[in-house]
Amino acid sequence: MEFPDSFSILVELLVAASQGPGATDLVAALSGPGRFTIYAPTNDAFAKLPEGLVGFLKAPANVDVLRTVLLYHVSSNIRDPRLTFRPREVKTLQGQTVFYNRDGKTLQINQSNADCQIVRTSNGKIVIIDSVLLPQF
Repeated sequence: MEFPDSFSILVELLVAASQGPGATDLVAALSGPGRFTIYAPTNDAFAKLPEGLVGFLKAPANVDVLRTVLLYHVSSNIRDPRLTFRPREVKTLQGQTVFYNRDGKTLQINQSNADCQIVRTSNGKIVIIDSVLLPQF
């Protein structure tokens, strides 16, 4: 998938998660064949996290935690959440589910607001969200 510049932190984390022994290259996997929906936090969304958390996730010792968080932002098929009018659960590659819902006219993924414009890519969709999704640990 091709990411715009406002997602440079997300791309940096995808690269960091692809390092280390036995690691899957997440950037290559998400750029390859497949049908993906990525719930992509912007750089501003990462700025809302507690100070030091992004650095913690990038540390080589925490690569498994980073992969868990990143895979929670990906579903394995193309879903357009804009077409959801009732709450709906959608499984992620991490194994847990995210929830599509509406708060009035605002689309939400879990409790993160989603941009109404979806970025289409050659192998899926990028749903822009305003906060980082965190799975249950």
